[in-house]
Amino acid sequence: MKIATILEQYNTDQLREYLAQLHLVAPANRTKEALVAELSGFLLRPKVMMERLSVISEDDMDLLMQGLQEEVDIDDVNAEGAIRLAELDYAAITEDSTLLIPDDVRAAFEEIDLSEFLELRENNHWMRCCIGVLCTIYGAAPREILYKLFCTKRGKAPTFEEFWAKYRALPQDLNPCIDDGNIIYERFFAAEPSCGDRIKIRKMENYYIPTRDEIEEYAAEFCLLSEESYNNLLDFFLKQLDELDALHAVSDIYNRFAMGDDFADIEEWFNDWGIKFGNDIELKQVLTDILTGYYNTRMQRFQGHTYKEWIEIDPSFGDYKWNRIVADTETMADTLQKHEELLTRLGFEVDYQSLATEISSMTYPRGLDGDGAVVTTRKIYPRDICPCGSGKEYQFCCMSRSDN
Repeated sequence: MKIATILEQYNTDQLREYLAQLHLVAPANRTKEALVAELSGFLLRPKVMMERLSVISEDDMDLLMQGLQEEVDIDDVNAEGAIRLAELDYAAITEDSTLLIPDDVRAAFEEIDLSEFLELRENNHWMRCCIGVLCTIYGAAPREILYKLFCTKRGKAPTFEEFWAKYRALPQDLNPCIDDGNIIYERFFAAEPSCGDRIKIRKMENYYIPTRDEIEEYAAEFCLLSEESYNNLLDFFLKQLDELDALHAVSDIYNRFAMGDDFADIEEWFNDWGIKFGNDIELKQVLTDILTGYYNTRMQRFQGHTYKEWIEIDPSFGDYKWNRIVADTETMADTLQKHEELLTRLGFEVDYQSLATEISSMTYPRGLDGDGAVVTTRKIYPRDICPCGSGKEYQFCCMSRSDN
C-alpha cells in the first residue's frame, strides 16, 4: 500500500485545496493523478513528515511506532488515536478496523532523525495543547497569553522571540488559530458575527492562566474532570453509555458552557445522547451537578474565569440570570412543568410557555358538506414538527406565517 492510495480518496477540488493549505500551487490543467503524485511527494519529504507528525500526543506516538512495525487492531482504547493518524494521511483504517501504515511512509520515516523528531514532538505537542486551551476558554487572546500558557511547562522558559519562532514553525493547516498580528483567535471564532468587536476589546488584563496540570487535562479530556460536578456527571453517564461516549457527552456539555450556551438546550443534549432519568432523585442530582458545573466552567466571555470568579472582578454580572431554562419543544415544556417545583428549589428559573404559539385548526366530523365544524386550539413550540406536514421544525417552516 502507498500513500497515494490514501490521497486518491479526495476529489480534484479537495486535492487543490489541500495543496493550497500547504502553500503549494498546482496549475489549473493538472490531472487528479498528477495532483496526487505532487501531494504524495511533498508529504513524504522527511522534514515535512517530521513537522506534521510532531503535533501528535505521546499515546498517538506510541500507536504510530507500533503501526510502523506491524498492523494494529483498532479497539476502544486506540480508536481516536488511529483516527488522528489517519487524518494526517500517514495511516489508513481498513474495513476490518485495522491501522495500516503505507510502505512509502514507513520508508520515509526511517530517514528521520528520531532524537530530533522526539524533541520537536515534545515542543509542538505542548504548543498544540496550549492552543487548544486558548480556543476552549478564551476564543481569542493576545499573543502574550499563549506565551504565558506555554511557559507553565516545567523547564527553562523560552524568550518570547524563541516561543514565537516555535509557534510559526507549526504546520499552518494543522493550526486551528488565526494570528492577526496581535490577537490569536480560533478560526471557528472568526465566523461569529460579533467576532470583530470581541477581538478589539481583548486586552492583557484579567485572563485566567491554567496550571500545567489543567492544560494537560484539557488536552486529554477536553474538559476538567477534576471539577467535582463534571466527575459526577461522568459517573452518571457511565451508567447508560460506554466509556468513550460518556467522556464525549461530558466534554460536549463542558464546551457548550465554555462557549456561552445556556440551559435552553438541556433537553436536546440528553435526547442526543439517549439519556433517561430513573426518578426525581436522580434528576435532582444531575441538574444540581449541571448547575454547579455551569458556575465552575471556565468561559470565553469571562476570559477563562468561572462565573464565580468573574463576579469578583466585575460585580455587575452578579445580578444576571444564568440559570434560566426556556422550553422550545412541547416535550420539554411538559417536563419543565412536571418538575417545576423541584427545579425552582434548585435555583433554576423555569419558563415553559413564553416561546409557545397558540394555533387553531378546524375539523369537519360530518364531512365538508355537513354541519358542525369543530375549532380546536393547541400550543406549538419552535422546535416541534410543523403541523402542516412538511416534516420540518415549526421555526423553519410555518412559524413566520402563524398569524394566518
